[in-house]
Amino acid sequence: MAVFEITNSIGGTHQYRTNSPNWREEYKNLYRADIISERVLGADEVPPGLVYEVGPDPSLPKATFPESPVTPPPTPLTAEPPRSVDQIIQDAAERAIEQFKARAGEFDTRNPFAFDEVLARQAAEQQNEPFYQQQLSDFLQGIETQRRRSTEDEQAVLSELRADTQSYRGRVKQEIDRALNASREGFADANLFFSGRRIREEGMIEREGTSNLSEFLRTQGVKEQQTGLAGGRIREELLTKQTLGQRDIGRARQFDVEQDILEAKQRAAVKREFERGQFLGPAPGEPIGEFETRQFESLYRGL
Repeated sequence: MAVFEITNSIGGTHQYRTNSPNWREEYKNLYRADIISERVLGADEVPPGLVYEVGPDPSLPKATFPESPVTPPPTPLTAEPPRSVDQIIQDAAERAIEQFKARAGEFDTRNPFAFDEVLARQAAEQQNEPFYQQQLSDFLQGIETQRRRSTEDEQAVLSELRADTQSYRGRVKQEIDRALNASREGFADANLFFSGRRIREEGMIEREGTSNLSEFLRTQGVKEQQTGLAGGRIREELLTKQTLGQRDIGRARQFDVEQDILEAKQRAAVKREFERGQFLGPAPGEPIGEFETRQFESLYRGL
């Protein structure tokens, strides 16, 4: 017969002996408790006094344990109070909103917004290219006309200055020759042709004529230089004007291309929103008339 130290689910720890092979089931039935742990005691560990027995020998006293705690019966559920009309309407509205959101999610999943910007850019560039090519051609033609006229005007002024110079050279030479001839005739008449006075006077005539010619040539040179500088400045200004004009035309073209792409994207978004509205139908609580008006306005904005 074995002696055990048992820890059960209701009475703590105690010792008892048994000679029954089915003692665990008998224990549970007798004490209405589960065995938490068990340990076989040696002879030197059996305490003196009462040791409880479970088995075929009913003459041995049985241990007593506190009654198992009785679980109180569950509290009966009270019936929910009847819902008011407002609550019923609110619940129906919430269900309608959830269904509307679910359909919106379904549409967005099946029809994600897609916009081909590369294709839209190609279309915008093809649409704007002829206009801005014509703008650039007209502008460059105007610049080239001004540049050509500036060069022609410069050459005309220079040619006139050079012609004046050539003419003045001839006049000065004629005047010098005429003055020399008159001087020689006068000195010849006075029998002083070979005199030093004649030579001195002729030298003075030549120096005066040469000095006048040099001053005229200097003045003409300054005028030619000024004409060249003016023409060069005009051409520099035309080059700057051409560079800035090409830049401005390019910027305007790029701006219009970007605007066309943006408008195409907006039209695609409005079209998708219109299709989304057609798929979803009126929002919960929205009158059909307002829905149709909203759809019409949405379609009108996309035109």
